[in-house]
Amino acid sequence: MIALINIAVVGPVLVGGAVLADQRLGGAGSLGVVLSGFGAGSLAGSLMAGWRPPARRGRTVVGGVAAIGAGMAGLAAVTHVVAATAVVSLIGLGSGFLGVVVVATLQERVPEQLLGRVLSLVVLATVAFDPFSYVIAGALLPYGTTTLFLVCGSAVLACAGLVATSPAVRSLR
Repeated sequence: MIALINIAVVGPVLVGGAVLADQRLGGAGSLGVVLSGFGAGSLAGSLMAGWRPPARRGRTVVGGVAAIGAGMAGLAAVTHVVAATAVVSLIGLGSGFLGVVVVATLQERVPEQLLGRVLSLVVLATVAFDPFSYVIAGALLPYGTTTLFLVCGSAVLACAGLVATSPAVRSLR
């Protein structure tokens, strides 16, 4: 889940976001505003997860993944910097919230002697796949930003569907 989200979000937002800003949002300054929306959403999501942990983590994980996917797909339709910033803030909110919830859940449930290895894999999934994400974004961009964001958003939404079918995730409390 973490690897797929990273692959389907990082490159499209950074590479596709630059093209989107140039084509529909008014240029590079707009990209800065949109990316700050991501940062603000991520900060808000992290604070919300730390302030009040969810009662039903399984549903929260599925909802967070779905919010990220819906946000990515929503970027296909934006034509104004305010709308793009709102959508990217949603992606950041889901991402920040999930980051805290998933890591906290792993720290609680993974045996202590395996925790370092498991968290290393999480870090690997969040960092090492960035180049693949850029390649995918670059490969899809010739078909337009609408296609890029719809394909990547659909992939994350499909991931949310798969995560929702996992008994291990659904049972998280």
